[in-house]
Amino acid sequence: MTADTASPANGKDAAQAHDHLMRVMREKFKDLFKDTKNPLFTLTGAPELVSEYLGFAGIAAGTMDYLGMDAALDRTLPPEDAPGSIPGSALLRALVTELLSAAPAPDLREPREYFAKMPLEAFLNRDIPASALTKDAISRFLDRVQAYGPERIFTALSGAAFKNAGLTITSCRLGSAEFALWEDPITGSGQALMAIREGKRSKSSENGDLTLLSLTDARTRIPLFALSGTAADFQPEKLPEFLRLGLPLLKEQFPDLRYLALEHRVFTPEILAAAQESGVSILMKLPNTLKCVKSLREADFADGFVSIAGLGRKTCRARFCGNTEISGIKVQLILAETEEDAEKTPKVSRFVIAAAGAADHAALEEILAPFAESPASRDMWRISRDPRIFAGSLLLSNPDRRNALLMILATGMLVADFTEYVMKNAMERENLKMPAPDHRVNLASPGIARFKELTDNSRICMLFFFNTGNFMLPEVPDIFASIVVAMGECWLRYYQAKTYADFYSGLAAGEKTAKQEAG
Repeated sequence: MTADTASPANGKDAAQAHDHLMRVMREKFKDLFKDTKNPLFTLTGAPELVSEYLGFAGIAAGTMDYLGMDAALDRTLPPEDAPGSIPGSALLRALVTELLSAAPAPDLREPREYFAKMPLEAFLNRDIPASALTKDAISRFLDRVQAYGPERIFTALSGAAFKNAGLTITSCRLGSAEFALWEDPITGSGQALMAIREGKRSKSSENGDLTLLSLTDARTRIPLFALSGTAADFQPEKLPEFLRLGLPLLKEQFPDLRYLALEHRVFTPEILAAAQESGVSILMKLPNTLKCVKSLREADFADGFVSIAGLGRKTCRARFCGNTEISGIKVQLILAETEEDAEKTPKVSRFVIAAAGAADHAALEEILAPFAESPASRDMWRISRDPRIFAGSLLLSNPDRRNALLMILATGMLVADFTEYVMKNAMERENLKMPAPDHRVNLASPGIARFKELTDNSRICMLFFFNTGNFMLPEVPDIFASIVVAMGECWLRYYQAKTYADFYSGLAAGEKTAKQEAG
């Protein structure tokens, strides 16, 4: 794909508009303009401004545009009552953009430092300089999030996201991510968050681990609801309380929600009762060791099966096979098996439990969806190879602020998962394939980490020529351009020179108008 170039529209006041644009660009990027060591600074022999690589920041910003997250947060979180305050949606966008675009860096820089040499205003769609993203502004935002309720805010964001994406939610399942606290090794004060990858715990955490418990869409595994606490807060005996808080909020945003999938090891009758209070039925795969399952496995079900698509990519059949009670609550037992398993001796079958009256034959495929094979890339923090998150960037000694910061991390998961969902659908629709890291094979359904690697390796930056007032984005790989075009305008615009030309020319025109009115 050839370099993309754009310049402000010409007119009778073109020279004056050019002067105003020069002043705006010099002021916005004064530190970058002094960076004469930048290897692209004299690319054409003319003085020019070169941003740091845009990388994944444009993809993250495009996904937040697509999901309507700015409007959703502004509707939900009351604005800060202080002159010159930064809108919460702008701070959320900046934090999530850095979180997704900077990983897998060893740790994240302060947002105002990270965005100092990038066109932050264009990413935020607001005239907010990087210098305004101070720790004080972020801390006040986290205080407002905690006061309003992080779980309420996140549910509003996920509700708007799924609505804008045109997805209907009928079933959900439990998920979790674990975090440890990390102290500043120099001062020994303040605490930041570290994500703990699955199966690994940090030995350096002496202050207890934090857990982000979530309810995710059963089909896409995209988070719907998230609540933070310690590991002790989410023991099986406390899950009914979690469900009594989360399910009503989810039903407000997702009225079609009917099923909750659980692992058998965390199931209790109290959980079943808590779900039924919100009109949600429990789905659970029963182990073969249960007595009721043993007797059903020995029975001969010759007919009554319905062929459906489920249990991964294999052809599946299922049928209702009996009722029973758990602590006085009637439930249905459903037998599901693949055609391959049905021919085996002994049979390999999956028995699913559901609340009585909650299902019919037409809903069998929907019921079995939570038990389908999940993509291998669906780890909570698969986008970060190094587990440190906001370490050295936001050192928060206030536990309420750390709790609110977990909502930012959950929002990052939401944006990353939707990005992968849209990217994979776009590639399948347009029959696109992405080269593997070794370039030996092409991937038809790559994960978000591989897409981010491709984006970072594209080394896209914004160039501005002071002598002509032109903006330019250098040449990018054809496969990256094809994927972004297939994803849609929300993402494509951040990799077009015209977006930056229009935005900063608009700021310059506003400055010119303001000076004329003042004069």
